Amino acid sequence: MAIFLDLPRELYLMVCSLLTTADLIHLASTSRDHYRAVQQPLYSHVRISSYPALVNLVDALSTPPIISHVEEGECRRDDKLVDDPLWEREIKTLDLRVHVWKDGELASAPQLSRCIGWIAGQCSQVKISLTLVEVLDWLMNAGLKGLVFPNVTNLSIVSSPRIQQQVNSPRYTMSISGLWMQALSGSTFPSLQRISLGHAWRTKYDIPPNIRAQCEVARGFRPRRFLAPSGDVAERTPSDYGRLQPQELKIELSLVMNVTFLEGLLASRIIPGRLTRLEIVNCPRVHPILDMGAIADLLRAALPSLQTFKLHLTPYFDGFEGFPIAYKNKLDAHPEYHYCDIIRELGRTIPHLDLLLPFACSRALQTAEHAMNSAAERSMHPPSLSREPLNTLPQRLKAEGYRYRRLTFTHFCSDVERWDQMAALGERQDEKVSWELIYDADVVEKEQAAWFVSDRAPVHFGVRSVMDRKFEVDRSFSSWEPVLRS
Repeated sequence: MAIFLDLPRELYLMVCSLLTTADLIHLASTSRDHYRAVQQPLYSHVRISSYPALVNLVDALSTPPIISHVEEGECRRDDKLVDDPLWEREIKTLDLRVHVWKDGELASAPQLSRCIGWIAGQCSQVKISLTLVEVLDWLMNAGLKGLVFPNVTNLSIVSSPRIQQQVNSPRYTMSISGLWMQALSGSTFPSLQRISLGHAWRTKYDIPPNIRAQCEVARGFRPRRFLAPSGDVAERTPSDYGRLQPQELKIELSLVMNVTFLEGLLASRIIPGRLTRLEIVNCPRVHPILDMGAIADLLRAALPSLQTFKLHLTPYFDGFEGFPIAYKNKLDAHPEYHYCDIIRELGRTIPHLDLLLPFACSRALQTAEHAMNSAAERSMHPPSLSREPLNTLPQRLKAEGYRYRRLTFTHFCSDVERWDQMAALGERQDEKVSWELIYDADVVEKEQAAWFVSDRAPVHFGVRSVMDRKFEVDRSFSSWEPVLRS
């Protein structure tokens, strides 16, 4: 009677790919034959969450598999399992998380570099996702200077509330800026493609479940005092951040992201470059008024060159006196900083644009000179695509050749601006353009939201359906999911 091991090797590996790591370990313990046959799939995709586990992995890779002596006739399928490839432990992907604060007594940056270098030497095609949790202790000491982390394609640096009282210290700023420069230098992480700066959460229940909660968390993390930039961004001399050209960069609820970081990103060579996706989401130390110059420069650099751009600024700050007046005064002094004008002029070609701004107006919309149909005719032609499911709407629009835009705001740029004006312009979009406009007003009765597709009837929906909607898991960023702090 045929059994599992009689399957062709390709089918055996296909079945193993559907099993969890625990299942593969149990399968390996059933017999000598399975122990040999399962070595390759068992080590294909490895995920470890501590430095001691990394050391154990290095030991396992350096030791050939050993089984007890097989008596003659005991293993009838031994002839099928004698090929050396069956014994190979070739790692394809390694998801490694090192909690620097917890593993600090055992791990150090040089030791981590040596372990990763050894694995990359044994498995030359491995792609490593490295997450460093609470890296402050390393940065305050020797940092990563002179070290190399080969085959690290994804780098995530997450911090926790224990550093909130230290983020404004000059020593900390210099240390984290040094890491930023090292990450972009091209020598410390020569294979880096994705960079993520985020926040470490105590439990999964602390992770913000939606956009509104994310904004509330950002306001709770805000510094007590904001300092204005020490000069105009355009007057500063750009520094050379090396040859590294990452493809994707995500910075979410990061306490280390401030105007200095923002200027460093602008001064680097990654925008424009190979970077196709940039997300900066609710970083508490980026102020939408005091840092308007740097944010405006970021918009000018990113909109013409990226495929996906997501910028969420914390809508308002409690305790910041005269927030709307300060915004208006800033625009009067620097009209070139007007976010809406930059979005309209430079955002015509970007395929995916998602913005959450404290202020917006109809000047952000690119409208056609002449609508193809009248308002009465448009009302008879709803969009050919359904808005739901919402998490797949950008992909479905892209497949149909549309450019996706979403603009969420809490205030209008001027007192004379009204929702009706924005809605009228929203109905006159350029061909193959989709806009979601969401006015999250302070008063619930004033909230408005609508989806506008070029030359189609608008689709109105509730603001809460977006702001309070639970986040979907984005599989393309699965390695960047929030890291839980135990």
